[in-house]
Amino acid sequence: MHTISPLRYIKSAANLYISKNVLLWLFIVSLSLMVIIGLFDALETLRRVMAIPEATLSFVLELTLLRLPQHILELLPFITFLASLIALWRLNQMQEITALRATGVSGGQLALGIFITAIIIGTASVFLLNPIAAVMNTRHTTLEERVLKRNHQRLSISSTGFWLKETEGTSKTIFHAEAFSLNDRTFKQVTFYEFDLNDHFLKRVDAVNAKLLDGQWLLTNAREWNEGITLKTYDALHRPTALTLEKIQRSTIQPHQMPFWRIPAFIRQLQKNGMSSLTYEVYWHRLWAGIVLLGVMAVLAVGFCLPNPRHHATGRLIGIALISGFTIHFFNNIIQAFGQADRLPAFFSAWIPPIITGLLGIGYLMHAEESA
Repeated sequence: MHTISPLRYIKSAANLYISKNVLLWLFIVSLSLMVIIGLFDALETLRRVMAIPEATLSFVLELTLLRLPQHILELLPFITFLASLIALWRLNQMQEITALRATGVSGGQLALGIFITAIIIGTASVFLLNPIAAVMNTRHTTLEERVLKRNHQRLSISSTGFWLKETEGTSKTIFHAEAFSLNDRTFKQVTFYEFDLNDHFLKRVDAVNAKLLDGQWLLTNAREWNEGITLKTYDALHRPTALTLEKIQRSTIQPHQMPFWRIPAFIRQLQKNGMSSLTYEVYWHRLWAGIVLLGVMAVLAVGFCLPNPRHHATGRLIGIALISGFTIHFFNNIIQAFGQADRLPAFFSAWIPPIITGLLGIGYLMHAEESA
């Protein structure tokens, strides 16, 4: 049988035709899932805000739409697998895959073309969809806090240290610390600025160290000024608070609220100030590993669509393919959870799923090629 080179096939009209079919079904599957997810998300949001007069229907719809890009980003490997599976299955049903292979195109070359298409989709999702999703996630959080009147603590990290705002009862406090020691879980060189709810200054407290205990700060070598500029000094001073170290860690901007180019600098800033950067490292590695995961998921789809539909039970194969896609999706999430819990290094938690899926995809593709 006459064969053609992989490079020639990649440039061929046949590969372009198949890639267009995959992109068409990627759009259809994404749109369908957006409608389904949006419907359930809107119903859940409506349930949470029914008792709030300011939460209008337009507010519910806006919150739902703002979340959709992030949902698509998270589901994109499975969406790509499903789109490739449907596109190739339809072509196989019309004997177009069989006709293409009769011209000398191997299953490996077919998979290579789909792999490159999926890699391009994944790269576009990082460089285009990720920044859009980050802006919309930030807008979603801001809108939700404003309308639902949630008093969230917000931690800002910069070259000057930590800045945190806490609203509690009839006062609000702005907290600043120059550094944090992870070993003894203590903030260094801290200042508390306390205001009433009308932003009227009440008092300021400086301390050399501040440690979070159960429901209170323990300040050592503290000095306090009230609005009458009266100075008091304390060897140890207790201040009530609802904060915990876990709440402070969670109050930082979340990784999905940042465009990808800001994440490395933020990781360095966290490490410099003694805070854990594990969640951000896992997210950073998953962004790039996700591109490869899209590619190998598409290769796996090719393996399920190579057999001639006249000689194989295609319904059973498609059922197995869907179960495999769901299993890989949940396996990816489980490995991510291990990474965020520090049970696996961030790099491995991101790259294990695409490596294992790639090996499975290549192995099944070779088996399908031999049995086709």
